[in-house]
Amino acid sequence: MTAVRSAVKGLVERDGDYLFLEQDTGDGHAWVLPGGGVEFGESFEDALEREIREETTLAVDVGDVAGAYTFSFPAANGEAVHVCATVFHCTPDDGSVDFSLEPEGEPITDHRWIPEREIGEYDLGSGLETLF
Repeated sequence: MTAVRSAVKGLVERDGDYLFLEQDTGDGHAWVLPGGGVEFGESFEDALEREIREETTLAVDVGDVAGAYTFSFPAANGEAVHVCATVFHCTPDDGSVDFSLEPEGEPITDHRWIPEREIGEYDLGSGLETLF
């Protein structure tokens, strides 16, 4: 059975630059937006605030929807998992990104604040290029 999951991603903007996380894909790397899965009973906004805090320690204010994209990946059982990611504009607090907590299961290796004009120069995660 093919699984379909909902996810939320943050287009976190600070001074004209956007936060991207470098993620180990197992056979390389890709630059992705922070965020993740929505837990049962959780609003999209609460899920996004939680996910960004877990991944980066940043607190954010979640704004309007910026767009959506889809991607797939193989599950442990060999079936495909399809994900529909809703992307929200986010404004971060004044804190800095900190990966010292190393959340379990988060294959994040680096982060960058990237100006919009340079986003196309990065290897973006599957489906994400449709937003830029």
